[in-house]
Amino acid sequence: MKRNQKENGYIRLVISRGEGDLGVNPFLCKKASVIIIVGDIQLYPEKYYTEGISVITSSLRRISQIALMFGSNLSII
Repeated sequence: MKRNQKENGYIRLVISRGEGDLGVNPFLCKKASVIIIVGDIQLYPEKYYTEGISVITSSLRRISQIALMFGSNLSII
């Protein structure tokens, strides 16, 4: 936070086994990758907390985009 001159913010860590072939064997990658993302917190206006907000809900489920891309053949992922 200090390095990015942030007094208030959030930190997101992304940890990957690193570059290399895809698969379940982690030893195929020589070095793990650690990515640190620092960003501003975007809080809602105070009135949302004191007065509330209007919402609309639906009982319909949205189809995942990945399901639309690959159809029923999800075994290739």
